[in-house]
Amino acid sequence: MGCFSRLVGLRIMLLQRNVLKKSRLRRSSIGYLVLWSILFVLMAGYLPFDEPNLICLYKKITKADFTCPSYLTTSATYSDPNPLTRITVPEILEDEWFKKGYKPPQFEQEEDINLDDIDNAFNDSTENLVTERKVRPVSMNAFELISRSQSFSLDNLFEMTGSPLSILAECIPFCLLIRIGMAASCEARNQFASQCPPNEIISKIEEAAKPLGFNVDKRNYKMKLKGDKRGRKGQLSIATEVAPCLHVVEFRKTGGDTLEFHKFYKNFSSGLNDIIWKTDGIPEEKEKIRKRLPDFLQSVKLKYVKLGYGYSCNPVTVLIFALILPLFIIALVQFTGLKPDRVSQLWTNQALRLESIDAATRLSGLLILFFLFGLYYAKRSRPVYLLDFACYKPEDDRKMSVDSFLNMTEESGAFMEDTLQFQRRISTRSGLGDETYFPRGITSKPPNLCMEEARAEAEAVMFGSVDQLFSKTGVNPRDIGILIVNCSLFNPTPSLSAMIVNHYKLRTDINSYNLGGMGCSAGLISIDLAKHLLQSNPNTYALVVSTENITLNWYFGNERSMLLCNCIFRMGGVAVLLSNKPRDKACSKYQLVHVVRTHKGADDRHYNCVYQREDDKGKIGVSLARELMAVAGDALKTNITTLGPLVLPFTEQFMFFITLVRRKLLKAKVSPYIPDFKLAFEHFCIHAGGRAVLDELQKNLQLSDWHMEPSRMTLHRFGNTSSSSLWYELAYTEAKGRVSGGDRVWQIAFGSGFKCNSAVWRALRSTPVNESRGNPWKNEIDKISGQNISRLRMLTWPGSVGCLP
Repeated sequence: MGCFSRLVGLRIMLLQRNVLKKSRLRRSSIGYLVLWSILFVLMAGYLPFDEPNLICLYKKITKADFTCPSYLTTSATYSDPNPLTRITVPEILEDEWFKKGYKPPQFEQEEDINLDDIDNAFNDSTENLVTERKVRPVSMNAFELISRSQSFSLDNLFEMTGSPLSILAECIPFCLLIRIGMAASCEARNQFASQCPPNEIISKIEEAAKPLGFNVDKRNYKMKLKGDKRGRKGQLSIATEVAPCLHVVEFRKTGGDTLEFHKFYKNFSSGLNDIIWKTDGIPEEKEKIRKRLPDFLQSVKLKYVKLGYGYSCNPVTVLIFALILPLFIIALVQFTGLKPDRVSQLWTNQALRLESIDAATRLSGLLILFFLFGLYYAKRSRPVYLLDFACYKPEDDRKMSVDSFLNMTEESGAFMEDTLQFQRRISTRSGLGDETYFPRGITSKPPNLCMEEARAEAEAVMFGSVDQLFSKTGVNPRDIGILIVNCSLFNPTPSLSAMIVNHYKLRTDINSYNLGGMGCSAGLISIDLAKHLLQSNPNTYALVVSTENITLNWYFGNERSMLLCNCIFRMGGVAVLLSNKPRDKACSKYQLVHVVRTHKGADDRHYNCVYQREDDKGKIGVSLARELMAVAGDALKTNITTLGPLVLPFTEQFMFFITLVRRKLLKAKVSPYIPDFKLAFEHFCIHAGGRAVLDELQKNLQLSDWHMEPSRMTLHRFGNTSSSSLWYELAYTEAKGRVSGGDRVWQIAFGSGFKCNSAVWRALRSTPVNESRGNPWKNEIDKISGQNISRLRMLTWPGSVGCLP
């Protein structure tokens, strides 16, 4: 029995991958079938259903077509495929065959609380004292052990949503599931289930097979795939069958090498992602999807450490110290005729200094110094100052609570009940509050999603934030020499940058750029672009506007991966004014220190992680893949490994470097040294992409609630405003009066592609609390008391207690 249980346990894992995870089964029904199938195999010695062809096997089961040994007498109702007429558990308990020798188990019952034994423990009475008694354990059979053991519970297998396989699955005994698992693991075959119509499945298979070099013949829901190239054991040929009533597809190798078949199927199935039914929450056997950020500080790639040091030791610096400086010393010695043994006398003997250097030598040395100074001045990196920024705060009539959002979603009539439940669950757990903002086109009844409303949203956000910025700084719009606008999903003609040029009548020679499709990290890309343009355009201003337009990108379909954007993205934007003028340093708030950009788009998994596409109904939306957390963690690991050498104190870098050498070169088994980034920055502005992302970043970077407060409060008050959310967080930090002169701020954002970008700023002065003009948190900070933050933390922050200053 023990060997058989272990064998069945292994096959249970296989059946999860093949059938059970794609079905909704009634627990009482399938639980009975599992026990019945095990009992049948134990008594008969073989599986009740066994067919080499998977489709025939399905048909056999739906008809309950099996042979029972002559020495067994079993009722037909025991294997009835119809769950409505199948024998029930109460009926089984009354069956004469079952009752023979059966002893009902004695389960523990709750007893009344009696304190007599406790009272007697404090006096000399022996009455009612608890004494040790040796009692023989109750005998239990294998089925009773299974029913009592939590580790053997099959509940998680059956908590799936409805599916076209649900009727079939309710009449599949356990032996079929074992049979499927054996076929998948031991033979050159593969199966998958789909929710798409059979004709669409066949069409998708044909589209995916032809680019791989396979000729396709199809007839009556059956297909033959034959490779053009000859492999190790001849041409690879594959037979495919689609069960039209069950939506199950089976692939079997009919010729060629088995290893080539598995390699083909791995590449082939990647082109069928749109039709393969993947259930959430249960990882595939071969590739487990990580829904948490990896502990990226535990593993470091040396090439990114080298890249970080490469940023700090650029070629110009190396050239100056390795070539120009030695040449300058040699030229100085040659022109002056100064010998090394007389160098020390130059500082003590005034006469020697004057007599040793004639007028020609002095002139030559002066010219060399001027030349070197001019070379340095021309090649130096001009500092970039941030004069100020202004975040857009919509009117109060644009506010909408979570309940109002859910009511609006339900009243639209565009969503099925299961997707409505999904949106309710996401909205209540997302960390968003009841005062986020929606554009007018979405809240209209019915929704008015048109180009006019999208332009109205863009104009309100951009002009509102730029007006505040010009009002705060007093800069004349005609003085702007560089304009950069980023908006990922709305790129009309004329462009958004042209809308700003027209509205403010900017000058004709302005350098104007419009960035699109770069996701939530586009704001820092715009900052980096402005930095490079300011290096080559002296004495000018750069205006950066970051926003996202959600009017024309609201999704009215029922695909869950696309509905996430509806639940977390909200209306917002920011305008930032940069300058390279030396005189602006005194009135600027920050100086840009570093920008580190990481782009992982060369990897297909990263590239497809955030993808705008059409669903099966033709509705356009942005799909967020299940691999998002793992992809973000990989990009972040690369980014902070590159950033570390630029910002970490020398002691942290030294400890990190020593540990890295011991692990990589000496192969020592030592724990990796995790640098403390809190020693490099005073303030953290982490993109408010969602509660789960913030939770994992806080854990991995070992940040306190105080560090995470700006990000969490921004997510709660304004939602995910895409690339502009970093600036709402910095505005919150200023409104709380936390920024002092010399403080360092780390802004970090993620975006489609997949990208992870960082910007490091140094505060040039303190920002007083009363300097709140144009700050979206004006009149908000007074409402956010320590008590309210503590209550909010308990609702939306993991494992936090106490109040924040």
